[in-house]
Amino acid sequence: CGGHKDEVQYDNGLYKQVLDRQQAGLPVEGEDIAKSAPMTAADYERLGDSSLQQNNLAMAQVHYSKALELDNKANDARYKLGLVLLKQGLSQDAYGQFKEVLKHDDKSALAHEGMGQAHMQGGNETAAEEEFRQALLLDAKLWKVHNFLGIISDHQKRHGNAIAEYQAALALKPGEPAVLNNLGL
Repeated sequence: CGGHKDEVQYDNGLYKQVLDRQQAGLPVEGEDIAKSAPMTAADYERLGDSSLQQNNLAMAQVHYSKALELDNKANDARYKLGLVLLKQGLSQDAYGQFKEVLKHDDKSALAHEGMGQAHMQGGNETAAEEEFRQALLLDAKLWKVHNFLGIISDHQKRHGNAIAEYQAALALKPGEPAVLNNLGL
């Protein structure tokens, strides 16, 4: 294809940057891309969010990892990376990410929730329950934690406890189908 000298050339390695900027919702026209600011950790986190919404877990993992390369203390990106790793069944890697979140924010209830989920995936319900209890101490409004505690109680044949946990989850998130299903079972 022919082109003019004043058009942006994409064969010099800038094509990926243009695509990344488009995905992040950043401008790609009306400015010289070669002179534009490089993508920030926040830009990569937004790309990860977009990939996660599209259930493209591999790309979400890449983008969140890139955000952490640029800003090692980006706790939101680290937490989201942990969630992506959980969805991929990589419970030990996810646990490590959540543990790292707690190094920077020891009051992160969501990190404890994630660690509990990682323990559940790994088959350690006792450790999972401890993490879930810690999460509830930090934030009593985590309905998913009550649901997980209900599941653990069900597995351990403590059905009265399970019912109480499911009811607590429903009090926080009325009509939630997953909890209603668990309670029904």
